[in-house]
Amino acid sequence: MARMIPPMGPREYVPASRENYIYDALATLPDDYLVIHSCTIVSAASGEYRENEGDFVVFNPDLGILCIESKAGQISCKDGCWYYGDGREMSKSGPYAQARHIGYRIMTRFSELGLGKLLSACKVMHAVWFPSLPNHILRSIDYPTDASFDFTLGLDDLSDPEPKIRSIMSIDVSAVTGTLSQEDARKVVDKVLCPEFSIVPTKRLRYDLNDIAFARLLDSQARVLNYLAFQRSAAINGAAGTGKTLIAVERAKQVAEQGGRVLFLCYNALLKNELKERFSDWDNVSVYTAAGFACAICGSPEPDFAKLGDKLLELAESGDFRFDHVVVDEAQDFGAAEIEDAGILPLLHDIVLESPKGTFYMFYDSRQLVQGTSLPSLILGADCKLTLYVNCRNTTSIATCSLRALGGEGVCETRLGAAEGSAPVLFASKSESELEEFVDDQIAELKSRGLDDVVVLTCKTEHSSQFAHTFRGRGPAFWKSTKAPVHSCRKFKGLEADAVVLIDVDESLWDEPELPFQPDPGLLFYTGASRAKYELRIAAHMDEDACVRVLEALGVEGRRKPVARFIKQLNAVEAK
Repeated sequence: MARMIPPMGPREYVPASRENYIYDALATLPDDYLVIHSCTIVSAASGEYRENEGDFVVFNPDLGILCIESKAGQISCKDGCWYYGDGREMSKSGPYAQARHIGYRIMTRFSELGLGKLLSACKVMHAVWFPSLPNHILRSIDYPTDASFDFTLGLDDLSDPEPKIRSIMSIDVSAVTGTLSQEDARKVVDKVLCPEFSIVPTKRLRYDLNDIAFARLLDSQARVLNYLAFQRSAAINGAAGTGKTLIAVERAKQVAEQGGRVLFLCYNALLKNELKERFSDWDNVSVYTAAGFACAICGSPEPDFAKLGDKLLELAESGDFRFDHVVVDEAQDFGAAEIEDAGILPLLHDIVLESPKGTFYMFYDSRQLVQGTSLPSLILGADCKLTLYVNCRNTTSIATCSLRALGGEGVCETRLGAAEGSAPVLFASKSESELEEFVDDQIAELKSRGLDDVVVLTCKTEHSSQFAHTFRGRGPAFWKSTKAPVHSCRKFKGLEADAVVLIDVDESLWDEPELPFQPDPGLLFYTGASRAKYELRIAAHMDEDACVRVLEALGVEGRRKPVARFIKQLNAVEAK
């Protein structure tokens, strides 16, 4: 029995065509035949869409390919034109031309696939099958010049089609001088006539789909970006995940594309490295940390911001300051005392705005004051302030979790269509070994989902973490033998990862600051948790008493089942 495609019967067809009878007849061919019903070939070569469909395509490794056009019912041919029984003219110059044309398209497909040389060993023939007409009638017809009984099958052939098919496919064709090898015959089937494939969605498909959505500018972000094109100086505020860095980068590229020289400043070295990658193709954009910029301008190995202020004044007076535009990301960190006292931001602001084409932009999060005690004075006194409200990084669950660590309901507006996402998973224990095992399990589980971008963030420092003994290597360290890098929340600020495992979460994170530069209650948790795009795991070194104290700090009553109440407050679920 022939190999039939589709195997369980013909594809959709008009009953009057009797293609089901032809299908059943062809199925009786020997098993070295392949038969395809309703073979469609599409192409967009040279930018033109073409679609051709053959009723049946028959392949035999020794004989070649036969394209069969089926025409049932009454038909006629007059003056070279073919007509149906109701008088309608057939399209494409009649059935033999149709069969011949699908043969041409198959030969073209050989060439398009780089298999044209196989045509010297694989003839491509055509035929027409009239299942309603007995063979003696078909034999008596005076055929037009483009047709012949030699290429015609009739009603009688339905009972045993193999002799006539073999007869047609055995006709000599001068261009075909060889025969197909077994390997070449397999190429004809697997690549030309019926390629097979199996698409299996990757484990991280739902994350990939969200990546596409995250990469688009929201309407609110696009409006801010368009507005900045007409605003020479502005301070743009936004919570974590609202796209500040995205807009900062896009605005820097816009002015750089116009030939301007851009100074892009940030505070953390990790963020600087990430930004350098984004600007790798932009020679006129220079990225520095605040400290790195001070060292570069002053020519010193250690940052001296007072000296930087003096050097900036000198460059301004001499006209040698080489930048036309300044973009400051994570600008709230520039409120650090040594930077603020030296007046670095106001100096940069005044220098670039002396030029009629100069611009100065600051992007900041008023909640993330983890490096200084207050916002820079230039932000507080800015004439133009804009605010981004829509979170476009985190899932709704993670955005809510990070905000609730600051108290209140943590109401967060996320982009339209944002994934609700899995709830953050929290494990609370006073046992370091149990917490360590939890982290091990979570990293393994996240990677099994296809998430390779898993980062461990400590709310302490790499050295003071209770898990410091598990860290391997430097710059960055990794969690044990995994490839999950370990960073502090402070150093990772401004960056993001598909999944974050937050460690060293304890009640001290919600203590009121006693010394300068200590963050406000919950701020380090908020900073670290908001780095997670899709998945967040929390290892809390806390018992019931610690949970009670944190809940009180958040203004929540939690003496009854305090651990469960703490987990609920953070919009998380308890680890099983």
